[in-house]
Amino acid sequence: MTRLGLWDYVKAAFNARPLGMFVPPNWVLIGAFTALGFLNPGFWVVGAGVELAYLVGLASNKRFQRFVVGRRMSQQNRMLVKKQEDLLRQLSVDDRAAYLLLDQRCDSILEQQKQGTGVASRADLAIQSEGLGRLMWIYLRLLVTRAAIVRLLHEAAGNQREGIDARVRRLKLQIDAPEIGVELRRSLEGQLQILEQRAASQREARDNLAFIESELTRIREQVELIKEQSVLSNDPSTLSMRIDEVGSSLNSTTQWMRDRQDVFGKIEAMMEEPHGRMMAE
Repeated sequence: MTRLGLWDYVKAAFNARPLGMFVPPNWVLIGAFTALGFLNPGFWVVGAGVELAYLVGLASNKRFQRFVVGRRMSQQNRMLVKKQEDLLRQLSVDDRAAYLLLDQRCDSILEQQKQGTGVASRADLAIQSEGLGRLMWIYLRLLVTRAAIVRLLHEAAGNQREGIDARVRRLKLQIDAPEIGVELRRSLEGQLQILEQRAASQREARDNLAFIESELTRIREQVELIKEQSVLSNDPSTLSMRIDEVGSSLNSTTQWMRDRQDVFGKIEAMMEEPHGRMMAE
């Protein structure tokens, strides 16, 4: 989560209201001094001072700051859950099942840390939860990207009765025919150029698909390795470092997906990094 500054707390203090109150007390304060100011303008000066003292005092209060941070994190968690649900709806039944299965494996790692012989601090659990959440986010984005490529290749194949390679060969034979006219040759050469570009794009798509398959397998194997290490190791800090190292090793994968989002269709929700993984208490 982005670090909050004093101005963020001041804005929250302006509209803050205790539980059970329908109107923020600050609004009542402003309304009262505004009304009194029409009777005596000096009240506006007093009201400005009281307002400033109220906002700065509340915004500087550590307990209030913790409340604002907690509320912001709760809002971001809800947004993250919605993004995950939106992306999951784009997947096939099999891909959705694969995601949920890996997600359960990550949950079991955290549960192991809670119940293991090593004493996992709250900080360690938070680090592990955030690291595993990032792995799952990348895994989900890879699944969605793979689905987009598969759909692209399927539509390309379904729209043509004849394969691109066969059409290229046929066009070359027509172009090389001695009796062909100049205008027709120019038109056929234009078709050939387009088909060759499409063939290159589809080859790139298949290469990308192979890369994604490899990365999906790598993430699954990494999670299984972390699971085994969580059982064998009694040092939660070491496991936290291991999860962080795995996440860092996937930075290039994240950048690869960003670089190709225009190719596979802009999925803006996929492109934002999550700030952690919601963990059951």
